[in-house]
Amino acid sequence: MMNIEPFSSLDINDEDAWASFRLAHGLAHQTIYLEIGRLNGGGDKKFPLIDFQKFDKDWLENHNIEHISISNALNIVGTPDISTVNFENQDEVDNWMLTHNSLHKQIDQLLNIT
Repeated sequence: MMNIEPFSSLDINDEDAWASFRLAHGLAHQTIYLEIGRLNGGGDKKFPLIDFQKFDKDWLENHNIEHISISNALNIVGTPDISTVNFENQDEVDNWMLTHNSLHKQIDQLLNIT
């Protein structure tokens, strides 16, 4: 499993840290899909957001849709909307990361990902 919690407080100007987060985050999602697939008798779905591009509006919207899909698969109710954040504003990024990390913790617990 790739733990994304160490990236909870990324400096918005630290490109190396963001590149590391994008990789760890993509691998975390891939692990989630493999576990959901294993539980459902499959496991071959690939996560489309493993990339090294700067996060933008399209990425945020796609990422939110992926989290909704994961939540539906795991019967998680009340998934917060994580489709908007100003990546130029440190406070917004910090709040987005906290919300996003809490989603991943909940998913990891449900799937017994350690």
